[in-house]
Amino acid sequence: MAEEHDRPAYRFGTRAIRAASVPAPVHQVPTTTPIYQTATFGSADLAELGDILGDRQPGYAYSRIDNPTAAAMAGAVADLEGAEAGFAVGSGMAAIHAAVASLAGAGDRIVSTQAVYGSTRTLFSRVLRRFGVQTDYVDPIDLDAVEVALVTGAKLLYLETISNPTIVVADLPRLIEMAHRHGARVVVDNTFASPYLCRPIELGADLVVESATKWLGGHSDVIAGAVVGSHELIDGVREMQTDVG
Repeated sequence: MAEEHDRPAYRFGTRAIRAASVPAPVHQVPTTTPIYQTATFGSADLAELGDILGDRQPGYAYSRIDNPTAAAMAGAVADLEGAEAGFAVGSGMAAIHAAVASLAGAGDRIVSTQAVYGSTRTLFSRVLRRFGVQTDYVDPIDLDAVEVALVTGAKLLYLETISNPTIVVADLPRLIEMAHRHGARVVVDNTFASPYLCRPIELGADLVVESATKWLGGHSDVIAGAVVGSHELIDGVREMQTDVG
């Protein structure tokens, strides 16, 4: 314990606020990822804070933008999925919204599998529709119908590896190739399959979304989500999610 004369000469109010601010040990690395229950992070000065917020140096400023615990989770999912980068969010639906909204905007059209999670369909048909994004639904097994929908112009193709809950299995390699041939990005919800069984990034998908409630948690005690993909596309996802919260 520090002696009285070792303590900084702060007044009582300052000492009360900072009393529990204990720096992490230098040489003793925790064997499990710490949970950073903080909204904000301190910086050496305003210049450093500006560099962190401006992406000119790595670091953390505000947990809505990023947090070491969330970054560790996103990095783990990205690694398991074979992706360059990842971003963690509060739920699987938040992941789907961030991924799709980072790629499509007013006037764009989405082609989605009709065998899609119910809340995803609600997001597309009610929420995104209000903001000028049209969604057309196709049977992912009918490749001719998918191609017709893509030929007429689509910003992205949205798929589920194994549909929730109808268990329709999409032919991802053919569908991804078809979408790219017609200039559409591909977003895949890989929640039901998990990266143990399928890694859509390795098949050419642009972004993959995961609900942590399933394989990552699985015990009905976790709600979280992640989006993984290239550094460039994840930067767009991060910007979108930071803006909308």
